[in-house]
Amino acid sequence: MTQDQSLKMDYYELLRQRMDKWPTRTPKSIGIMKILKEIFTEEEAEILSYFEAPIMDQASPIEIAQRSGKPVEKVIEILNSLAERGLMFKLGKSRKRAKFMIWPTVIGIFEFVFSNAKIYSDEKIKRLARLFDKYLNRYIIPTAWASNYPFPRVLPSKTSEKLIIVNEDLGIVSQKILAFEEVEELINQYTAFSTMPCSCKVKATHLGYTPKTAIDVCMTFDMVAEYFIENGMGKRLSKEEALELLITCEKNGLVHCTLNAQKPDFICNCDKEHCGILKMLTKFHRMGGLALSNFRAKIDQSIECAECYRCVDLCPTHAIFPSIEEGGKFNLELKNDLCIGCGVCSTNCSSKRLILEKVENKIPVESIPEAYQKYGEERYKNKLN
Repeated sequence: MTQDQSLKMDYYELLRQRMDKWPTRTPKSIGIMKILKEIFTEEEAEILSYFEAPIMDQASPIEIAQRSGKPVEKVIEILNSLAERGLMFKLGKSRKRAKFMIWPTVIGIFEFVFSNAKIYSDEKIKRLARLFDKYLNRYIIPTAWASNYPFPRVLPSKTSEKLIIVNEDLGIVSQKILAFEEVEELINQYTAFSTMPCSCKVKATHLGYTPKTAIDVCMTFDMVAEYFIENGMGKRLSKEEALELLITCEKNGLVHCTLNAQKPDFICNCDKEHCGILKMLTKFHRMGGLALSNFRAKIDQSIECAECYRCVDLCPTHAIFPSIEEGGKFNLELKNDLCIGCGVCSTNCSSKRLILEKVENKIPVESIPEAYQKYGEERYKNKLN
Protein backbone atom coordinates (compact mmCIF):
# COMPACT_ATOMS: atom_id res chain seq x y z
CA MET A 1 0.00 0.00 0.00
CA THR A 2 1.39 3.39 -0.97
CA GLN A 3 1.57 6.31 1.42
CA ASP A 4 -1.27 8.08 -0.42
CA GLN A 5 -3.51 4.99 -0.15
CA SER A 6 -2.73 4.73 3.54
CA LEU A 7 -3.69 8.37 4.10
CA LYS A 8 -6.95 7.85 2.22
CA MET A 9 -7.85 4.91 4.45
CA ASP A 10 -6.97 6.98 7.53
CA TYR A 11 -9.36 9.78 6.55
CA TYR A 12 -12.31 7.42 6.10
CA GLU A 13 -11.48 5.52 9.27
CA LEU A 14 -11.12 8.76 11.21
CA LEU A 15 -14.54 9.87 9.95
CA ARG A 16 -16.02 6.51 11.00
CA GLN A 17 -14.54 6.97 14.46
CA ARG A 18 -16.19 10.38 14.70
CA MET A 19 -19.55 8.93 13.62
CA ASP A 20 -19.11 6.09 16.12
CA LYS A 21 -19.28 8.59 19.00
CA TRP A 22 -23.05 8.87 18.56
CA PRO A 23 -25.09 6.52 20.83
CA THR A 24 -26.44 4.43 17.92
CA ARG A 25 -22.80 3.81 16.93
CA THR A 26 -21.02 3.05 13.66
CA PRO A 27 -19.17 -0.26 14.21
CA LYS A 28 -16.01 -0.86 12.23
CA SER A 29 -16.26 -3.20 9.26
CA ILE A 30 -15.18 -3.49 5.65
CA GLY A 31 -18.77 -2.66 4.71
CA ILE A 32 -18.91 0.75 6.38
CA MET A 33 -15.59 1.72 4.82
CA LYS A 34 -17.00 0.87 1.38
CA ILE A 35 -20.13 2.90 2.13
CA LEU A 36 -18.16 5.96 3.19
CA LYS A 37 -16.01 5.75 0.08
CA GLU A 38 -19.11 5.53 -2.12
CA ILE A 39 -20.72 8.70 -0.74
CA PHE A 40 -17.74 10.87 0.22
CA THR A 41 -14.67 11.86 -1.74
CA GLU A 42 -11.32 11.65 0.04
CA GLU A 43 -11.30 15.44 0.38
CA GLU A 44 -14.82 15.46 1.86
CA ALA A 45 -13.95 12.69 4.32
CA GLU A 46 -10.89 14.61 5.46
CA ILE A 47 -12.88 17.81 6.07
CA LEU A 48 -15.62 15.93 7.93
CA SER A 49 -13.06 14.21 10.14
CA TYR A 50 -12.40 17.58 11.80
CA PHE A 51 -15.85 17.45 13.42
CA GLU A 52 -15.51 15.85 16.84
CA ALA A 53 -18.84 13.96 16.89
CA PRO A 54 -22.22 13.83 15.14
CA ILE A 55 -24.92 16.40 15.92
CA MET A 56 -23.41 17.78 19.13
CA ASP A 57 -20.34 19.39 17.51
CA GLN A 58 -21.77 22.30 15.53
CA ALA A 59 -19.16 24.26 13.62
CA SER A 60 -19.03 26.89 10.90
CA PRO A 61 -16.83 26.63 7.80
CA ILE A 62 -14.57 29.24 9.37
CA GLU A 63 -14.08 27.05 12.45
CA ILE A 64 -13.44 23.92 10.38
CA ALA A 65 -10.95 25.82 8.23
CA GLN A 66 -9.11 26.83 11.40
CA ARG A 67 -9.09 23.25 12.71
CA SER A 68 -7.95 21.76 9.42
CA GLY A 69 -5.67 24.46 8.06
CA LYS A 70 -7.61 24.30 4.78
CA PRO A 71 -8.57 27.44 2.79
CA VAL A 72 -11.86 28.88 4.02
CA GLU A 73 -13.38 29.06 0.53
CA LYS A 74 -12.67 25.38 -0.09
CA VAL A 75 -14.26 24.38 3.23
CA ILE A 76 -17.30 26.58 2.48
CA GLU A 77 -17.72 24.89 -0.90
CA ILE A 78 -17.45 21.34 0.51
CA LEU A 79 -19.71 21.78 3.55
CA ASN A 80 -22.46 23.53 1.61
CA SER A 81 -22.33 20.93 -1.15
CA LEU A 82 -22.69 18.12 1.40
CA ALA A 83 -25.59 19.87 3.12
CA GLU A 84 -27.40 20.36 -0.20
CA ARG A 85 -27.04 16.61 -0.82
CA GLY A 86 -28.44 15.78 2.63
CA LEU A 87 -25.14 14.35 3.85
CA MET A 88 -24.84 16.78 6.73
CA PHE A 89 -27.15 19.20 8.53
CA LYS A 90 -26.94 22.98 8.23
CA LEU A 91 -28.28 25.48 10.75
CA GLY A 92 -28.70 28.93 9.22
CA LYS A 93 -28.73 30.47 5.76
CA SER A 94 -25.19 31.87 5.52
CA ARG A 95 -22.79 29.79 3.46
CA LYS A 96 -19.89 31.01 5.59
CA ARG A 97 -21.25 31.44 9.12
CA ALA A 98 -24.00 28.81 9.36
CA LYS A 99 -23.38 25.92 11.74
CA PHE A 100 -22.87 22.47 10.21
CA MET A 101 -23.15 19.02 11.81
CA ILE A 102 -22.14 15.57 10.62
CA TRP A 103 -24.66 12.71 10.73
CA PRO A 104 -24.30 9.36 12.48
CA THR A 105 -25.13 6.26 10.44
CA VAL A 106 -28.69 6.04 11.84
CA ILE A 107 -30.73 8.13 12.14
CA GLY A 108 -28.63 10.01 9.60
CA ILE A 109 -26.53 8.95 6.61
CA PHE A 110 -28.63 5.89 5.78
CA GLU A 111 -31.94 7.76 5.78
CA PHE A 112 -30.75 10.74 3.78
CA VAL A 113 -28.87 8.75 1.15
CA PHE A 114 -31.97 6.76 0.21
CA SER A 115 -34.54 9.50 0.79
CA ASN A 116 -32.50 11.57 -1.68
CA ALA A 117 -31.57 8.67 -3.98
CA LYS A 118 -32.39 10.73 -7.08
CA ILE A 119 -28.99 12.43 -6.91
CA TYR A 120 -27.18 9.12 -7.49
CA SER A 121 -26.92 6.97 -10.59
CA ASP A 122 -28.92 3.73 -10.63
CA GLU A 123 -25.70 1.71 -10.53
CA LYS A 124 -24.38 3.62 -7.51
CA ILE A 125 -27.61 3.50 -5.50
CA LYS A 126 -27.88 -0.26 -6.12
CA ARG A 127 -24.33 -0.72 -4.79
CA LEU A 128 -25.23 1.37 -1.75
CA ALA A 129 -28.43 -0.63 -1.22
CA ARG A 130 -26.47 -3.90 -1.11
CA LEU A 131 -23.79 -2.45 1.17
CA PHE A 132 -26.24 -0.84 3.59
CA ASP A 133 -28.45 -3.92 3.69
CA LYS A 134 -25.56 -6.08 4.88
CA TYR A 135 -24.21 -3.49 7.28
CA LEU A 136 -27.56 -2.70 8.91
CA ASN A 137 -28.57 -6.36 9.26
CA ARG A 138 -25.19 -7.51 10.59
CA TYR A 139 -24.08 -4.59 12.73
CA ILE A 140 -26.75 -1.97 13.43
CA ILE A 141 -30.14 -3.67 13.85
CA PRO A 142 -29.00 -6.63 16.02
CA THR A 143 -27.27 -4.29 18.49
CA ALA A 144 -29.75 -1.40 18.45
CA TRP A 145 -31.91 -3.20 21.04
CA ALA A 146 -29.07 -3.33 23.58
CA SER A 147 -30.28 -0.50 25.82
CA ASN A 148 -32.84 -0.31 28.58
CA TYR A 149 -34.02 2.91 26.93
CA PRO A 150 -34.87 2.22 23.26
CA PHE A 151 -34.44 5.19 20.92
CA PRO A 152 -37.42 4.37 18.59
CA ARG A 153 -41.00 4.33 19.91
CA VAL A 154 -44.41 3.23 18.64
CA LEU A 155 -46.89 6.06 18.23
CA PRO A 156 -50.46 4.72 18.20
CA SER A 157 -53.14 5.78 15.77
CA LYS A 158 -56.03 8.01 16.78
CA THR A 159 -56.97 6.57 20.15
CA SER A 160 -59.71 9.11 20.90
CA GLU A 161 -62.03 7.26 18.49
CA LYS A 162 -61.52 4.03 20.40
CA LEU A 163 -62.20 2.84 23.93
CA ILE A 164 -59.59 3.86 26.48
CA ILE A 165 -60.01 2.06 29.78
CA VAL A 166 -58.90 4.00 32.83
CA ASN A 167 -56.71 1.95 35.13
CA GLU A 168 -56.36 3.54 38.54
CA ASP A 169 -53.79 0.95 39.61
CA LEU A 170 -51.41 2.53 37.11
CA GLY A 171 -52.11 6.02 38.36
CA ILE A 172 -54.19 6.81 35.29
CA VAL A 173 -57.06 8.84 36.65
CA SER A 174 -58.56 10.35 33.51
CA GLN A 175 -59.02 9.68 29.83
CA LYS A 176 -56.86 12.63 28.84
CA ILE A 177 -54.26 11.67 26.25
CA LEU A 178 -50.89 13.38 26.46
CA ALA A 179 -49.42 14.81 23.26
CA PHE A 180 -46.70 12.19 22.88
CA GLU A 181 -49.22 9.33 23.28
CA GLU A 182 -51.26 9.78 20.12
CA VAL A 183 -50.37 10.71 16.58
CA GLU A 184 -52.92 13.50 16.06
CA GLU A 185 -52.11 15.11 19.40
CA LEU A 186 -48.43 15.08 18.48
CA ILE A 187 -49.10 16.63 15.08
CA ASN A 188 -51.03 19.48 16.67
CA GLN A 189 -47.79 20.74 18.27
CA TYR A 190 -46.24 21.65 14.91
CA THR A 191 -46.75 24.29 12.23
CA ALA A 192 -44.61 23.03 9.30
CA PHE A 193 -44.82 19.58 7.74
CA SER A 194 -43.06 17.69 4.97
CA THR A 195 -43.01 14.19 3.53
CA MET A 196 -40.02 12.32 2.09
CA PRO A 197 -39.44 8.93 0.45
CA CYS A 198 -39.08 6.11 2.98
CA SER A 199 -35.39 5.17 2.95
CA CYS A 200 -36.11 1.53 3.86
CA LYS A 201 -38.50 1.11 0.94
CA VAL A 202 -36.22 2.90 -1.50
CA LYS A 203 -33.41 0.55 -0.47
CA ALA A 204 -35.76 -2.41 -0.93
CA THR A 205 -36.70 -1.35 -4.47
CA HIS A 206 -33.02 -1.28 -5.44
CA LEU A 207 -32.59 -4.76 -4.00
CA GLY A 208 -35.33 -6.04 -6.32
CA TYR A 209 -38.33 -5.95 -4.00
CA THR A 210 -41.59 -4.19 -4.80
CA PRO A 211 -43.07 -2.48 -1.72
CA LYS A 212 -46.84 -2.96 -1.47
CA THR A 213 -47.53 0.47 0.01
CA ALA A 214 -46.64 4.08 -0.89
CA ILE A 215 -43.01 5.19 -0.61
CA ASP A 216 -43.43 8.92 0.19
CA VAL A 217 -44.55 8.42 3.79
CA CYS A 218 -41.74 9.63 6.07
CA MET A 219 -42.66 12.90 7.79
CA THR A 220 -40.65 15.70 9.39
CA PHE A 221 -41.77 18.80 11.26
CA ASP A 222 -40.94 22.47 11.80
CA MET A 223 -37.23 23.35 11.39
CA VAL A 224 -36.28 19.91 10.04
CA ALA A 225 -39.20 19.99 7.59
CA GLU A 226 -38.20 23.44 6.34
CA TYR A 227 -34.61 22.29 5.84
CA PHE A 228 -35.54 19.30 3.69
CA ILE A 229 -38.11 21.28 1.71
CA GLU A 230 -35.56 24.01 1.01
CA ASN A 231 -32.97 21.48 -0.19
CA GLY A 232 -35.41 19.65 -2.46
CA MET A 233 -35.61 16.46 -0.38
CA GLY A 234 -39.05 17.03 1.14
CA LYS A 235 -42.50 18.02 -0.11
CA ARG A 236 -44.46 20.55 1.93
CA LEU A 237 -47.75 19.44 3.45
CA SER A 238 -50.49 21.36 5.21
CA LYS A 239 -51.53 20.06 8.63
CA GLU A 240 -54.69 18.67 7.05
CA GLU A 241 -52.65 16.85 4.39
CA ALA A 242 -50.31 15.48 7.05
CA LEU A 243 -53.22 14.07 9.05
CA GLU A 244 -54.78 12.63 5.90
CA LEU A 245 -51.49 10.92 5.03
CA LEU A 246 -51.28 9.40 8.50
CA ILE A 247 -54.80 7.99 8.19
CA THR A 248 -53.94 6.52 4.77
CA CYS A 249 -50.83 4.91 6.26
CA GLU A 250 -52.88 3.36 9.07
CA LYS A 251 -55.40 1.96 6.58
CA ASN A 252 -52.50 0.36 4.69
CA GLY A 253 -51.15 -1.27 7.85
CA LEU A 254 -48.14 1.02 8.35
CA VAL A 255 -46.96 1.57 11.91
CA HIS A 256 -46.23 5.09 13.18
CA CYS A 257 -42.74 5.10 14.73
CA THR A 258 -40.87 8.06 16.11
CA LEU A 259 -38.06 8.98 18.49
CA ASN A 260 -38.57 8.07 22.13
CA ALA A 261 -39.01 11.67 23.30
CA GLN A 262 -41.99 13.87 24.07
CA LYS A 263 -41.46 16.15 21.08
CA PRO A 264 -39.67 14.38 18.24
CA ASP A 265 -39.19 16.02 14.85
CA PHE A 266 -40.20 13.11 12.62
CA ILE A 267 -42.60 10.21 12.18
CA CYS A 268 -41.70 7.12 10.17
CA ASN A 269 -44.66 5.17 8.82
CA CYS A 270 -43.11 1.73 8.89
CA ASP A 271 -43.70 -1.28 6.68
CA LYS A 272 -43.33 -4.60 8.52
CA GLU A 273 -41.64 -6.18 5.49
CA HIS A 274 -38.87 -3.64 4.94
CA CYS A 275 -38.54 -1.27 7.92
CA GLY A 276 -35.32 -1.49 9.92
CA ILE A 277 -37.09 -0.56 13.16
CA LEU A 278 -39.73 -3.27 12.86
CA LYS A 279 -37.10 -5.81 11.77
CA MET A 280 -35.88 -5.85 15.36
CA LEU A 281 -39.22 -7.49 16.16
CA THR A 282 -40.13 -9.38 13.00
CA LYS A 283 -36.68 -10.71 12.06
CA PHE A 284 -34.52 -10.58 15.17
CA HIS A 285 -37.30 -10.99 17.76
CA ARG A 286 -35.90 -8.24 19.97
CA MET A 287 -38.95 -6.79 21.70
CA GLY A 288 -36.72 -4.56 23.83
CA GLY A 289 -35.44 -2.64 20.82
CA LEU A 290 -38.61 -0.62 20.38
CA ALA A 291 -40.44 1.35 23.07
CA LEU A 292 -44.06 0.23 22.92
CA SER A 293 -46.95 2.65 23.18
CA ASN A 294 -48.92 2.94 26.42
CA PHE A 295 -51.78 1.03 24.76
CA ARG A 296 -52.47 -2.58 23.83
CA ALA A 297 -55.08 -4.13 21.60
CA LYS A 298 -58.13 -5.71 23.22
CA ILE A 299 -60.93 -7.81 21.77
CA ASP A 300 -64.44 -6.69 22.70
CA GLN A 301 -66.12 -10.07 23.03
CA SER A 302 -69.57 -8.46 23.06
CA ILE A 303 -69.22 -7.56 19.37
CA GLU A 304 -69.52 -10.13 16.60
CA CYS A 305 -66.44 -10.53 14.39
CA ALA A 306 -66.92 -9.75 10.69
CA GLU A 307 -64.37 -12.46 9.83
CA CYS A 308 -62.59 -10.24 7.32
CA TYR A 309 -59.11 -11.31 8.56
CA ARG A 310 -57.79 -7.79 7.93
CA CYS A 311 -56.36 -7.49 11.45
CA VAL A 312 -54.65 -10.85 11.01
CA ASP A 313 -53.11 -9.80 7.70
CA LEU A 314 -51.95 -6.38 8.89
CA CYS A 315 -50.65 -7.00 12.43
CA PRO A 316 -46.89 -6.34 12.16
CA THR A 317 -45.94 -8.81 14.91
CA HIS A 318 -48.55 -11.55 14.21
CA ALA A 319 -50.08 -10.95 17.63
CA ILE A 320 -53.60 -11.64 16.26
CA PHE A 321 -54.59 -14.95 14.72
CA PRO A 322 -57.81 -16.80 13.94
CA SER A 323 -59.02 -19.83 15.81
CA ILE A 324 -61.99 -22.17 15.66
CA GLU A 325 -63.79 -22.77 18.92
CA GLU A 326 -65.67 -25.90 19.90
CA GLY A 327 -68.66 -26.28 17.65
CA GLY A 328 -66.89 -24.68 14.69
CA LYS A 329 -67.44 -21.08 15.77
CA PHE A 330 -64.86 -18.60 14.43
CA ASN A 331 -62.94 -16.42 16.88
CA LEU A 332 -59.83 -14.29 17.17
CA GLU A 333 -57.00 -14.81 19.61
CA LEU A 334 -54.65 -12.09 20.77
CA LYS A 335 -51.16 -12.81 22.05
CA ASN A 336 -50.59 -9.92 24.43
CA ASP A 337 -46.83 -10.30 24.72
CA LEU A 338 -46.47 -9.69 20.96
CA CYS A 339 -48.72 -6.60 20.81
CA ILE A 340 -46.82 -3.32 20.41
CA GLY A 341 -49.84 -1.03 20.77
CA CYS A 342 -49.72 0.47 17.28
CA GLY A 343 -53.50 0.44 16.75
CA VAL A 344 -53.33 -0.83 13.16
CA CYS A 345 -55.76 -3.63 13.99
CA SER A 346 -58.23 -1.26 15.65
CA THR A 347 -58.10 1.24 12.80
CA ASN A 348 -58.86 -1.48 10.26
CA CYS A 349 -61.51 -3.38 12.23
CA SER A 350 -64.78 -3.01 10.32
CA SER A 351 -66.88 -4.22 13.25
CA LYS A 352 -65.05 -2.06 15.83
CA ARG A 353 -64.44 -5.21 17.83
CA LEU A 354 -60.74 -4.47 18.30
CA ILE A 355 -60.05 -1.55 20.61
CA LEU A 356 -57.06 0.04 22.33
CA GLU A 357 -56.73 -0.15 26.08
CA LYS A 358 -54.33 2.00 28.06
CA VAL A 359 -52.21 -0.37 30.12
CA GLU A 360 -49.12 1.69 30.94
CA ASN A 361 -48.28 5.24 31.85
CA LYS A 362 -44.67 5.48 30.69
CA ILE A 363 -43.44 9.01 29.96
CA PRO A 364 -40.41 9.42 27.69
CA VAL A 365 -37.73 12.06 28.25
CA GLU A 366 -38.59 15.51 26.97
CA SER A 367 -36.06 16.34 24.27
CA ILE A 368 -34.31 14.59 21.39
CA PRO A 369 -30.78 15.07 22.85
CA GLU A 370 -31.99 13.62 26.16
CA ALA A 371 -33.40 10.57 24.35
CA TYR A 372 -30.11 9.75 22.66
CA GLN A 373 -28.14 10.48 25.82
CA LYS A 374 -30.31 8.13 27.87
CA TYR A 375 -30.14 5.48 25.15
CA GLY A 376 -26.34 5.65 25.30
CA GLU A 377 -26.18 5.66 29.09
CA GLU A 378 -28.49 2.65 29.36
CA ARG A 379 -26.78 0.68 26.62
CA TYR A 380 -25.85 -2.87 27.68
CA LYS A 381 -27.16 -2.44 31.23
CA ASN A 382 -28.80 -5.74 32.10
CA LYS A 383 -28.54 -6.73 28.41
CA LEU A 384 -26.48 -9.41 26.73
CA ASN A 385 -23.50 -8.27 24.65
